[in-house]
Amino acid sequence: MSSPFAGIAHAARATTSLAVRALLLLVLIEGTASWVGFALGLAEGLQPPERERLHMHFDSDLGWSSVPDTRLESFYGAGRHLTINSQGVRAKHAYAPARPPGRRRALCAGDEFTLGPGVDDDATWCAQLEREEPLLETVNLGQGGYGLDQTFLRVRRDGAGFDFDVLVVAFTRDDFARMEKDNSHHYAKPVLRIDAGGGLEVRNVPVPDKGERMPWLVRNASVFERLRIVELARPAIRALRPPATSGLTPGELAELSGKVFEELAKLCAQRGATLVLLYLPTYADYDDPGELWRTRIAREARKHDIAFIDLVEELRGHSPSDAARLYQPIDASSPPASEAPFSEAGNAWVAEALRAHLHHLPTVAAMLVDAPHT
Repeated sequence: MSSPFAGIAHAARATTSLAVRALLLLVLIEGTASWVGFALGLAEGLQPPERERLHMHFDSDLGWSSVPDTRLESFYGAGRHLTINSQGVRAKHAYAPARPPGRRRALCAGDEFTLGPGVDDDATWCAQLEREEPLLETVNLGQGGYGLDQTFLRVRRDGAGFDFDVLVVAFTRDDFARMEKDNSHHYAKPVLRIDAGGGLEVRNVPVPDKGERMPWLVRNASVFERLRIVELARPAIRALRPPATSGLTPGELAELSGKVFEELAKLCAQRGATLVLLYLPTYADYDDPGELWRTRIAREARKHDIAFIDLVEELRGHSPSDAARLYQPIDASSPPASEAPFSEAGNAWVAEALRAHLHHLPTVAAMLVDAPHT
């Protein structure tokens, strides 16, 4: 006669076996779903922001820049085109070195918030500023992923080819953190530091051509990073990797930023132009304004007597729903991501706000009512 405990033990073993099998099945399903998602990601092609690399190439001075003479029809959706002219500038036409007769010219330099991903060529805030201010011709020198260091280097190299009256250097708070690193999204970049003599030193140039060694792998790195096995391994990889240090304290980073501002001001003084620093808010700034860092940057601008326009407080003057409209959502049912680029409405808001501020700067206001003689 069998013991009643034997039946209980048998039932327990059967239950345990069933639970283990169910768990293994779930692991198999999860793993399969991960690989299916990986395959679909590769099949669908690059998605934002990775797809922006389709119009960029390696640049030994800057890390990367836009490919000249690029025309991507409806790149951002029906009727929203991306055009890079022969000078590597986002525009449907080339610019003469000299400003147009009877007009002033402004260069708009910055990161992706200036370039304008997601909107048509004519809908970036730089283009809309020209439409709102007919006496002003604007040139969009924005480039996705740039830090303040790369923006400075691009102005020094590419902006030098144009006559200009106003230089608007726009940045978001991420642009300062980007200055700490010699790489971004698997691509190498130059680095600026203050040398022993107090000047700016450019390091990591010529920029190593890392992205071109395995271009397919680099372009699709974000797809690989979404694999579950990679996500599980990430904490261990971080633990084994030595901590990344830039050697810069927040105060030193602010000092470096101030030195960049100073060099930009010198460049403008040589051209008889006015430098305007423009702090563009990200969606994250609506609830997290970063007061301390903004105060430091404003102090550096005042130290060098440079016009500084901060739009963060103006963003916070909007209702939450109105503020969300100024940024591009991930999809129709989702709110904007923290670092989402401006929507067309957001670009229009920046153009209008910037125009109003420019008219309150005496040197710029005088330019806009006194066009140069032909």
